[in-house]
Amino acid sequence: MRFHGHAATWWKQLKTTRSHTGKTPIQTWEKLTKHLRLTFLPHNYERTFYTRLQNLRQGSRSVDEYAEEFSLLLTRTEINDSQIQLVSLFIGGLRQQLQTAMAQFNPTTVGEAHRHATTFEQQSRSSNWTNPARPKQHDATSNTTLTKDTTEAGKTPTPEEQTLHRSNRPNALRCYSCEEHGHRQTAFPHATRRGQHAGVSSQRINIMTKKYTIPKRKAKVTTTCLFRQ
Repeated sequence: MRFHGHAATWWKQLKTTRSHTGKTPIQTWEKLTKHLRLTFLPHNYERTFYTRLQNLRQGSRSVDEYAEEFSLLLTRTEINDSQIQLVSLFIGGLRQQLQTAMAQFNPTTVGEAHRHATTFEQQSRSSNWTNPARPKQHDATSNTTLTKDTTEAGKTPTPEEQTLHRSNRPNALRCYSCEEHGHRQTAFPHATRRGQHAGVSSQRINIMTKKYTIPKRKAKVTTTCLFRQ
């Protein structure tokens, strides 16, 4: 093993100090890692990583990414949990749908739980990529219908359609002299209010008839206006 930078300077100084104090050189990996931790790691290093391991969640990451960080934290934390406890910790950090799917299995190692979770994740992705094809077809049909309705709404009606539309509307003309519908008072300029006619005696009944043609599917409507004295 070779050290670089500040670690190389520290290692050289450590060997010199141990030689001057009469201590034996460091020859085991356990002693080396012990001195490295005491020198370069914070005092709450193990507790910090253990807390991160306990609170680790998959979130929006894939199962492989989650398992990679889980293994990294596990190697940096000296814990004596059993495999069953580690498997429960691993499954507890997965997304809820994967936890539900994993309930039908009983993995004994973290690696086995990782493989099952990856399989379920791939199946879930395949089903999600296949199903959305149907709503797209429905949306296309809705868009076609909406475009057709918009085109028809903005279309200019033909003269025949305008005539038919006017013929279907109720006749709003009303004579204020005889109070009949179908004509106006201006059509009879010599008639006075309430049917009185200028120059006609009180005993005479004057009947005036005028034809008005209202277009309604080629049908003629004749309106008779009766003036009474």
